[in-house]
Amino acid sequence: MLLESQNKKIIVLGSYNSGALSAIYTLSKQGYKPILVAPRINESQMSELLDEFYSMKMTADNLADIVTKTRPDAIIPIFGGQTGINACIKLAKDGLLSALNVKILGTDLASLSSMFDREKFSNLLNEATPISKKITNIEEAIDFASEYNYPVIVRASATTNKPGGDLCNNRRELIVNVNRAFEESPISNCLIEASVTGYKELELEVVRDSYDNCILVGAFENIDAVGIHSADSMVVAPIQTLDDQEFQKLRTVSLRLARMFNIVGSCNIRIAFDSLRDTYYILEMNPSFNRSSVLISAITAYPLADIITKISLGIRLDAIRRTGFSNLTAASEPIMDYLAVKVPNWSKGQAKRLGTRRQAKGQIVAFGRSLESALMKAIESMTNERIDSMLTQFLNIDDFQLEENLVHPQANRLFIIAEAFRRGYTIGEISELTKIDAQFLYTIYKLIDFIENIKNAEPSEKSIRQAKELGISDKMLAKLWNIQVDKIEQIRNDLAIRPTYKKIDGVAGTLDANVSYFYATYEEEDELEESKADILLIDGVESLSNRSFANNQQLLILANSGLDVSLISNSPDTLAFSLSLPITTFFEPLSYEVIAEITRKCNPETLCLKKPEELSEDLKSELNNLNIKITEWNYTGGKL
Repeated sequence: MLLESQNKKIIVLGSYNSGALSAIYTLSKQGYKPILVAPRINESQMSELLDEFYSMKMTADNLADIVTKTRPDAIIPIFGGQTGINACIKLAKDGLLSALNVKILGTDLASLSSMFDREKFSNLLNEATPISKKITNIEEAIDFASEYNYPVIVRASATTNKPGGDLCNNRRELIVNVNRAFEESPISNCLIEASVTGYKELELEVVRDSYDNCILVGAFENIDAVGIHSADSMVVAPIQTLDDQEFQKLRTVSLRLARMFNIVGSCNIRIAFDSLRDTYYILEMNPSFNRSSVLISAITAYPLADIITKISLGIRLDAIRRTGFSNLTAASEPIMDYLAVKVPNWSKGQAKRLGTRRQAKGQIVAFGRSLESALMKAIESMTNERIDSMLTQFLNIDDFQLEENLVHPQANRLFIIAEAFRRGYTIGEISELTKIDAQFLYTIYKLIDFIENIKNAEPSEKSIRQAKELGISDKMLAKLWNIQVDKIEQIRNDLAIRPTYKKIDGVAGTLDANVSYFYATYEEEDELEESKADILLIDGVESLSNRSFANNQQLLILANSGLDVSLISNSPDTLAFSLSLPITTFFEPLSYEVIAEITRKCNPETLCLKKPEELSEDLKSELNNLNIKITEWNYTGGKL
């Protein structure tokens, strides 16, 4: 190991996601003394977990003060995002780290710097990235657009957050967006690049150790083409629309890039791909533990933050044992025998036009045995109002408005597509207007076709079973048939149509796995035995913010309390964090139907609402029908 003796101090820089919490948990179990530095820590809760932590804005000056005071042996910067990495780069340039003999664990700062500097990154990869140029005035931007044609994308340089860029379709939009980028940039310049709007957008997560063992942890595909910020796009895993030759090509490229930049840890690689021309561009490499890292970790049940931490300490991938397996290491690439769909979590009532600048406040994920069932679960996860949206919201708009919304997508684009199918638009026509691959549109068409046909059918074993296999909830069936939802539940009970639960084990059932991560489906085999839990924790839908960090502090305390804990969540950040904890986790929507079915399997003593203010009043009222004690989160416990 890089740090051979125990009780060494390691500063872990944290951001809003759960990565830093996983890291301090792993370091503590390994015998090190972690020191957490992150913005807006819940100090009263963190004092139950760590002896030393600092809640402050992540600046180089603040970090310098902490390093000087604590004299750590090392720093792990990648969980602090680009802001934390930039602070470490500044301290290294100033000579403070070398003067105090403080090591940087994981990917070295030179490599980190080259990936975050867009101009340097483009120069290193040459033709493999879209043509771009750093500019300092509006005239340079106009000259670039004249040479390479519109549309172009403008991004502010050296910003501490990454909202994305602005797509400029003409000179007027270019002037507005360049001026805004100059205002956002602390160094008053920006990057302009040629657009690859319309290409497929793919993300691949690569893990590499310091011994050059390198694997692809997972890959997902945006349903929307390039041109919509990846945080605002719907996402599917595993990748659906590439053939094996195309996929293996991009996998090889990703592993080569990880080695080229000497990654020690993980790296998210975002790629634009054109199947017709067999052409790809590398849009971005992000070596920090970010939103995409959280998502791929949750989707594959690969405890990425835990494994990154161990790799940073110098442990080989093939020496890291996967929890729940007797003979599986972290060097094995995860295999999925299910599909996962991520949808953006929007602010209430949000329907803004989408583009290359991020607008979603968070993300929600759902799992199923088919793309249809995973997509329907994802829709159910948004809010109850989405059921009505899918059925009736756009009945009264005219065809011109419909096509305008297909060409210029908004947050409700999924339901616009549904209405287009009802009006007889073909898959080819909608694909031409939206640039969405026909394979994804066929999935939406199948759902709409089934829903329209079932309206006129009588409730029967066949119709209900088909609906449940497609992920359609009791609540939607009740609306379609204009009957009470408890009537649907009664019919299902009488016909013994109940969900079964499948393991998310990362090996597609090829090895015996003692893992406790599950999703629901409607098949014969059930991989979950009935049990008795002390607490069933209901995790509210959340945005990725300082609150999510504090909420995961609470989860860590509860998981180590000695109680038998089960969790229902659709938040990728919570799900990714739970992979390292001794709890049973259900990757499911937060609906009464789901909670009632899981309650029958877990028999909890108490339902605990982790964030009750983020659950609907209807749901909280329905939970009283379960006749189980319901509490709100207020647990505290001892140190790690």
